[in-house]
Amino acid sequence: MMRNEQTESAKVAQPTSPDDAGWAPVFVGAVAIAFIVLALIFLGYKGKGSANDGLGPIGDWFGGFLNPLIAFLALVGLIKSLSIQRETLRKTTEGLNDQIYLQRKQASRQTFFDLLNLRAMAVNSIAWTDAAQPVEGRSATKAILKSLESAARDFTGKDVQIDLDAWEVPKDCPDVAKPYIAVFATYYSGNPLSSDTAGGRFLPESDKDSSLDHLESELGHIFRATYQVLKFAYECPDFSEKEKQDLANYLRAQMSEDEFVLFALTALTSIGKKSRAIAIVFDLYEDRLYSVPWATELRPLFARSDPKNKELASHLGYVALNPGISPC
Repeated sequence: MMRNEQTESAKVAQPTSPDDAGWAPVFVGAVAIAFIVLALIFLGYKGKGSANDGLGPIGDWFGGFLNPLIAFLALVGLIKSLSIQRETLRKTTEGLNDQIYLQRKQASRQTFFDLLNLRAMAVNSIAWTDAAQPVEGRSATKAILKSLESAARDFTGKDVQIDLDAWEVPKDCPDVAKPYIAVFATYYSGNPLSSDTAGGRFLPESDKDSSLDHLESELGHIFRATYQVLKFAYECPDFSEKEKQDLANYLRAQMSEDEFVLFALTALTSIGKKSRAIAIVFDLYEDRLYSVPWATELRPLFARSDPKNKELASHLGYVALNPGISPC
């Protein structure tokens, strides 16, 4: 795609010149006809009386006729020349504007992929420690998810409801996912809300560095980077809606299923509600969340086709894209 844009840039940099020779034959033809007629008259009068009797008046007449004719044709040529110059300037300006647009578009694409690379580096930098074996990168997201699932099993119904209300989790959130969202919000915020979690029984003092108490420090920059990547693609004026969707698909291809689940958990709380809005805009969760059974139930909350989701995204300043059908 980048190569095609460069080729197009080369094309627009060479504007087509107008045909500035079309009027020249008319001018030359008119002058030639005038001289031919003059020559024929001269030959017709040759030998028939004096020049003053015949050719003098005719010469005066042709002089009076040709002078304004030539002046008129010169004026026409000047006007035509100015018109050609103006048209050439217009096309040159259009070509330069198109070239500037393509260069700006290429720079925007490069910025997007730079942001995408920074996000990938952030994912690779995760270091999650537990009692068994330290893990890093994408493997750490799976270990974090398992720790969340383990902690969620110890949450009581009262604990869950207190946390769901506090973090403004959607009322239509499926019951099977509520414990996981509650435990995630509690530990990600670093502010346990319920009596049981406040007791610290999920945060053993001997294992503080590997506990869920450090969830935000491990994942916060990744969530923010994911949001910024999508926000940049959405707000950049140089891309069509289809191109914006294509850029979001690069991010989708980079994310693992565990990353999708963790991003959904933060997006369904007041902590990351804008992340949910922009995920709806790009239909980020289409055909995802299959590997974690309870997370699969979250997909309808991110579906772009749902009018309620579109309204939510619009309320937060994001209008759902309509990228259309890609050409075969």
